[in-house]
Parts: sequence; structure tokens; C-alpha cells
Amino acid sequence: MQEHRRIPRRRVFYYLEILDLDTGEPLGRLGDISPTGIMILTEHPLAMNRTFRVSIRLPETGLLPEKDLQLEVETRWMKPDLNPKILCTGCSIIKAKKESIGVINSLVEFYGFSDGFKHLKIPEF
Repeated sequence: MQEHRRIPRRRVFYYLEILDLDTGEPLGRLGDISPTGIMILTEHPLAMNRTFRVSIRLPETGLLPEKDLQLEVETRWMKPDLNPKILCTGCSIIKAKKESIGVINSLVEFYGFSDGFKHLKIPEF
């Protein structure tokens, strides 16, 4: 699979739960994040090229001001994880609330591996 991403995503230390806001059902866990996209780790395939309104439950450490991060994402690709029971689904961030932009940057800085991450502007809704 050819890599089309302009900004590398950063793996996170915590696999945070991701919920579908429209159904209230869990979609999976956060595998990695960048200012423009996320990877969802799932046990079941997600529909491709579909838009989801999601909520990522944030760790309660006091480092982040919010309890959850709400985004609109579109699924772009899927591939098996090293664990054969898990699928990796790459998503582009389509929209984020204005206050979510700082939370994304903080999440990447505080909970991601250090790899020269740079802040970028995210489309707002």
C-alpha cells in the first residue's frame, strides 16, 4: 500500500476508546494520531469512505482540559495489524471543534512517542 499521508502520525501510549456518536457504540481504540488523521484499532471492519462522528475518551490525568475529543473523520484505508484479530483503519480528520485543536496537539505531545511532531491547522466545524 502506498503512503499518501503528508504528516506522519504518532503512536500513542494509551489505546483510548473511540465511540460512534451517532450510535453510542464503541468503534475501537486509538492506535495513532496526527493533526490531520487517526488510526482506529478494531476487531471488525469499518465501512470505507464513510464519515463517522466520533468521541475519543481522554485519560483522566489532569493534563488535558476535556474528558473527550469529538471529531468528524472519514475512513480511508484498512489493513491487518500484527495481531491477526485486530484491523487498523486509517481515517482523515474532516472537522473538529475549535477547542479540540489544542486538545489534539496536547494529546500528541503528552501521550505520543517523540518523533519531531509539528503542530498543524485542523479544519473547524
